[in-house]
Amino acid sequence: MMTLTFEAAQSVRDGVIDAVAALDNALCDALRSLSPTDYAALKRSVARAISVIFEELHDPAIQSCPELKAGEADWTSIAQAQAAKRASPR
Repeated sequence: MMTLTFEAAQSVRDGVIDAVAALDNALCDALRSLSPTDYAALKRSVARAISVIFEELHDPAIQSCPELKAGEADWTSIAQAQAAKRASPR
C-alpha cells in the first residue's frame, strides 16, 4: 500500500473527482446518439473504469488521509474547481 502526503492525497482525490465528473458528462452526452443497448454497454464500461479509478487512486488517498473524505457538496465544488483549473492555461 502506498502512503501519500496530505498534498499528494488531496491532489489525487481532486483528480479522481474531476475524472469521474468528466466520465459522467461523457456518458450523458453519449446517451443522445446511442441505442439503448449500446448505451447500456457504455454505461457498464464507464462503471468498470470508475471502479478501477477508485480502487487504485481514490481509496489509497483516503486511507492515507481520512480527513480528505469528501461529501456530496464537496464533490460538486471540487469538480467545478478542477474543471475551471483545466480550462485555464498553465
